[in-house]
Amino acid sequence: MTAETVPFAQRLSALLAAERPAGGQAWLAKATGVEASTVSRLLKGGRVPTLETLELIATVFDITVEDLVAGTDAASRLRPGPDFVSRHHFQNAVQKMLEFERRANDAEALLRQHEQARTDEHSRRRRAEDELAGAERANRLLRDDLEEARVQTQRLQLSVRERTRALERAVKEMNELRERVGELAKLVEAGKQTGRAAAVLAGIAAFTGVVTLASYLGNRDRDEAGDGAAERGEGSHEDS
Repeated sequence: MTAETVPFAQRLSALLAAERPAGGQAWLAKATGVEASTVSRLLKGGRVPTLETLELIATVFDITVEDLVAGTDAASRLRPGPDFVSRHHFQNAVQKMLEFERRANDAEALLRQHEQARTDEHSRRRRAEDELAGAERANRLLRDDLEEARVQTQRLQLSVRERTRALERAVKEMNELRERVGELAKLVEAGKQTGRAAAVLAGIAAFTGVVTLASYLGNRDRDEAGDGAAERGEGSHEDS
């Protein structure tokens, strides 16, 4: 130890005496969080303080580590050269670490936002795919229904054509039947119950499949013949 160097214990005792004349040792242990036994050994000069302990003590006294150890044996032992970190550098390092931590937290929050956005986009895409699949199924069903309707339409068109042809034949046959009935009516009115009338009746029956008309006309002829005989007195039992 040189003439300019003082023990660190002496420096610490002087600071405590100026800050806390009574109970300084217990106060320093509580204020720094250092064990009371460690503080006792530092004051007795039986222990060289570590850099962490020096930082805690300097903070309590509101001075830098350099000012705390300047001119003491702790300065030469704890700062062999560039290995010593000043309080200013330490605080800068802490601030940078906090800044990096803040940026890391911001990056993590941004990453979570991107993950949530990607999850939302995936869900939206899945819903869109499901809707597209549903639309395709509905489209297939519509195409099937359209094809079935087309087939039914073709069948209906064929049926309509057949019925139209049948109706045309029926109209033609009705016209022919009307002509024959008109011819028969003329023959009946003229009283010509000849073979021509019978032929017309046979044609009507064969043409329409209706025999009741011929039967009716035949009954009418018999009734008219009976009426004529009665007028002539033929077959009357009352006259005999």
